[in-house]
Amino acid sequence: MPLQQDVTSLDIPASQQKDLMDKGFNTVEDIRNDNEFVCSLDLEKLTKVPQTRTALQYLEEEESAEMIRSFLDNLDTVLNGLLKHGLITELVGLPGSGRTQLCLHLSVSAQIKEIMFVEKQYIFVQIWISQFLD
Repeated sequence: MPLQQDVTSLDIPASQQKDLMDKGFNTVEDIRNDNEFVCSLDLEKLTKVPQTRTALQYLEEEESAEMIRSFLDNLDTVLNGLLKHGLITELVGLPGSGRTQLCLHLSVSAQIKEIMFVEKQYIFVQIWISQFLD
């Protein structure tokens, strides 16, 4: 007997899951096997197994990601392509070491639509980014 998928595993609201269970449907197979039950759910879509990817595929994707250039030749040489579009990079350093300035500079240099800048210690000052844009 194949493994049966529980109704609670479906990506539907909990209230809808409860309604199904109240009607006696505990598994997806219960719903499929009941010819009289009219179901508005797209069971094929809801039970579709996501495409799997190997660690090698993730690595190849990461290696093929476009490098973010800082337009500072010495810095680009030191970083050696470590900053890439689509990846999360954490910069660590002592206070006053230039992490924020570097992040703001790279954000402008990256020329991408979305950038997430997380600053844990200080209030983000918009004037800093406007200085880079000028």
